[in-house]
Parts: sequence; C-alpha cells; structure tokens
Amino acid sequence: MFSIDPSPPPEIKLLRRELTTRYANITLVISFIVLLFIGVRAFAAPYLPRFIRRPVSLMLVVPLTFGILVLLSVLQTHDDYLFLTKRLGRISAAIMPALIFLSLKPCPIPRESYLRLMPLHIWLGRVLVVISTIHGGLYVIYFIINGKQQKIIQLNNFAGVVLTVGFVLTLFVSFYIIRHRNHDLFYRTHLLFSWACIPLIAYHARPRVWTIISLLMSFIGGQLIQRYGSGQECRAQVHQIGNMQLVCLPRKQFPKYFEPGSHVRLSPSRTNSRFWFISASHPYTIASLSTDDSTVQLVVKPTKRFKFEEDREFIVHGPYPSLSYDFFVDMYKSKKPLRRTVIVAGGAGISFAAPIANTLRKMNERVKILWSVRSKSDAMLLKIIRLDDVEVFVSADTDALEDHFLPTMELQEISSNGMLGLDRPKFANDGGFDVLEDTSDLLRKERVNLHIGRMDVETELKNFKASTNIDDGMWVISCGGRHLVSECSKWGHKLGAIVHEEIYDV
Repeated sequence: MFSIDPSPPPEIKLLRRELTTRYANITLVISFIVLLFIGVRAFAAPYLPRFIRRPVSLMLVVPLTFGILVLLSVLQTHDDYLFLTKRLGRISAAIMPALIFLSLKPCPIPRESYLRLMPLHIWLGRVLVVISTIHGGLYVIYFIINGKQQKIIQLNNFAGVVLTVGFVLTLFVSFYIIRHRNHDLFYRTHLLFSWACIPLIAYHARPRVWTIISLLMSFIGGQLIQRYGSGQECRAQVHQIGNMQLVCLPRKQFPKYFEPGSHVRLSPSRTNSRFWFISASHPYTIASLSTDDSTVQLVVKPTKRFKFEEDREFIVHGPYPSLSYDFFVDMYKSKKPLRRTVIVAGGAGISFAAPIANTLRKMNERVKILWSVRSKSDAMLLKIIRLDDVEVFVSADTDALEDHFLPTMELQEISSNGMLGLDRPKFANDGGFDVLEDTSDLLRKERVNLHIGRMDVETELKNFKASTNIDDGMWVISCGGRHLVSECSKWGHKLGAIVHEEIYDV
C-alpha cells in the first residue's frame, strides 16, 4: 500500500527526483531501441524468412508495452505515493517522442511505410492517455487529502491539467464513430494539440525535460516543414463515372518513379480554404503506374467530407508507398512465376487493385481480379485505368443500361490522353452525342464478366484455388471497406494463403 508523507525530508525528495529522472530516461532509451529494431528489421527484410518479417500481432504488442511501462512505473517507488505519481507523469512525457515519430509522414525509417506503423502509434497513444490520466488523478487526490486544492490551479500544475484534458479529448475524437463523422475535427484536434504539447510539457515538468522537448521540437518541426514546404498546388480534372469519380492530376508534378499502389494525400489549397494550414489531408491511392506518361489517376468515392470539383486546386503531398518493402521482396524474390494471386476490391478499392495487378501481370503472374460495385456503370472505369480480365459483381442496381455512364467517345479521349482538356467538346444535355459502342460492347472488349448479385468471397476464393495446379504459394490481396477486407483475410488464412490487406477507411 502506498503511503503519503506530506512533509518528506530533503534526502527523500532528492532520491525521488533521481529515481524519477532515471526511469524516465530508461523509458526514453527503450522506446528508441524499439524504433531502431523496427528500422533494422525493415532494412534486413530481404534476408529474413517470412515468419520473422510478418508484423507482430497487436494482441501481443499492446499488453507487452503496457506491462513494461507499468513495471518501470512501480520499480523502486518505496511504497511512496508521490514516488509513483511523479514517475507516471515523467514516463508519460518520455514516450511522447516515440509516439510522434511513429506518425511522421513519410516514415523516416527506410523501406518502411507509415501506414504499417500507424496501429502502433494509435495504441501507444491510448496507453499514454491511461498513464497520464492516472498521474493527473493521483495528484488531484493528493492535493484534496492534504487540503491543498488551490495548488491545482497554480500555473505550472494547471498546465498538467490542460495536458490531461487534451490527451483525453484527443482519444475521444479518435474513436471510429467520431472520426468517421467528422474527420476534420479529429485531424485538427490532433494537429493543434501536438503543437501545444511542447510548451505545456516544458512548463509543467519539474525538473525540466529539455531532451524530450528537443526531440519533440525536431520531430514536429520537421513534419511542419515537410507538410508546408513539399506540398504542390495542382489543378484537378474530375469526371463522374457511375457512382465514382475519376480524378486526373498532372503527371509532370510527380516524381519519375513511384511504387505501384502508392497514395497521395490531398488537402485544400490556400485559395480554397482560409484554414488550409490546419485542414485535414485525405489519402487517395494512385490507380495508374509511374510509367503512364499522361496523368496520375485517382478513383474516388464521392463523400461530403472532401469534395472534388472540376478545375479545383488542391495541395498534393506524396506520393507515399502504401506497401511495405517486404511485400515486394516476396513478389520479386523468385526467378519464376510462383504464385496464384487473387485481388478482391470493393468500390474505389479498384484504384489499389489496378496498379498491383498490372505490375504482377508484367511478371507473368496469374492474377484474378474480383470487383464488387453498386452499379453496372462503375465498370466503365476499367477501360480508363487500363485494367481488363475482371470479374465484376454488381450488388445494387440491375438495369441493363444506366443513366450515369460516360459516353464512349469521352471514355476513349480520357483513356488515350489521360485527362480531358478544358476545350473538350460539349455534348448536348439531351444525350445527342455520337455513341460509338454501347456499354455491353465496351465491357466485352475489355474482357469484363458481369455478375448480378453480391460476391460470395468464400466460394470465389475456393474456386480460384481449385482452378490451378501451381504448387507454390497463393496470395489473397484485398482492398476496400473493413467488412470485405476482413472476410477476404479470414478465408485467405483458412485456405493457407499469404494475405495482404488495404483498408479504405479513415
């Protein structure tokens, strides 16, 4: 049981300060050893067996991390209440640099993707909130027991109250239901509070934590320079095709090479938003390859959170690799085509499926693509993104010919030039344009098989496995909403396949 000594002798105060600083430093060193291990593991990926390269389950990482931090919090506390309370606060500050480092875009670790580190960032943040909240609660109890409530509102202590409230608020807006309904609130809360943490921690912590503050300033400052210095303003051309939009960006504003399946992050330009500097950036996968000379194409499902309008300017960040390096190690390691690969996409997930499938087919891999859409007219995108031999499952409408497909003349212009010019011909509103071929002819030429009804993931994966005699590994790559990806991963594992997930969610 922890005891409270309201007037400890000077030697106890000195010991408490020494031990608090020591275990905070140990926490800081351990956190960077873990980051170093992640970096070494990513760099050595080509030489490691797959079971070592496989990401460690969060079911193991989270309890282990929490257990280590609890152990560091209680060692040598001498059953003293203030030893424990002050230690919790200092350890909270010590894990902040690692927390910020895990969220940096692009990931500073070579051959690693920030997307793969994001779950670790999320759970480390939750552990931080728990520890810092316990620290604040214990101090409030201490002040009340000793009749020192007025100390709570002293400036240096009140900075700690603001920090605790900020951590809890940040955790609250991170919950899926809040984040999904108001992504701007989620993003701005995180951004502004990460900035505010630096002066608040610097003022609140006693003794001062200048090493931690220096690390936080370098990480956050570097991220600000990258965010506001490397972004490029560009004008987007937007085309409505079925239930989705094709967004075309100028190819010349992108690097000569980017990995298949990479994504960009788009945010409002300075002319479109007065709060552009704290506006959320939204990730969108590039549906085209770096070898395409005309444009960079995005396939987008329209939402109220981030609207694409014709000739609107955006700030483009990236591209960033979506896949970790070891994904390509597995793909390129063999000297012969060795895999059966099935790619399952839902809606706008076709933007990830297209570049991966086209890359694998160039390697003579056997690739089957299953695409679930809500409308037959969505399939017209396949011609534009140069993807053929696709099984399309239409889950919503079943009309033979729908109202929202793009005229074939315009489709041909987009697919050949990549982007429609501002002076493209205007078609009459009454549909009086010259349709060169109807929807069915176009889909037949692209070798697209239409199925009316929802996709049965279990049946399709089992049939694909049974349809080939290749003895080596099978890959199941899924991209789309959480439910579809979860279903694909479940049956992929049951069939002994190597599974890769790409969840389209924020």
